[in-house]
Amino acid sequence: LCKISGRKYAVAVGSCTDALYFALQLAGIERGDEVLVTCFSYIASVSPILRVGAIPVFVDIDKESFMMDLNDLERKITNKTKAILAVHQFGQSLPLAHLEALAAKYNLIIIEDVAQAFGCRNYDHPAGNIGIASCFSFDPTKIIGAFGTAGALATDDEQIYNKAKKLRFHGKNPATGDFEMPGYNSQIASSQAAILTLSETFI
Repeated sequence: LCKISGRKYAVAVGSCTDALYFALQLAGIERGDEVLVTCFSYIASVSPILRVGAIPVFVDIDKESFMMDLNDLERKITNKTKAILAVHQFGQSLPLAHLEALAAKYNLIIIEDVAQAFGCRNYDHPAGNIGIASCFSFDPTKIIGAFGTAGALATDDEQIYNKAKKLRFHGKNPATGDFEMPGYNSQIASSQAAILTLSETFI
């Protein structure tokens, strides 16, 4: 996963929905913050925003790609906007350079939802490589699928990586065995991991 996305770290979790929730939580998104997200996606692109108490702000879509219209995205930015949840759709990627430029201009966090775009590229830039974290799905309907729900969070930030490992297993530090923070049971079964590992040999 790191090799394909160009990330330094990846953590397997129970679902892409959990990965998005963990990414928002670890990015410091809080109650009342606004998060820009596409108006055309599955409910799981929005429910993690609501779980952290933030406000989803829906961005209209481009009529050719069916993904977020970045011009409309810029119009929706307010002083409460803290992040962009960038959803890649139908095996295609948002224009990553433009997205990064907008985020830098307005000091916004990017979290990528790569559930439908694992392995795709925008010119020479792989989807899942920008922002604070990228979230992947391995549901049976996705590009690489297990026989049940599974996901992953990828990041270049070692602190986010280490905290995500704790969050997925009840807040437990895997190095010490201590429970250091409130966490969740968001693991994938070993059998699912084996299926995914086998799938990777064909990539």
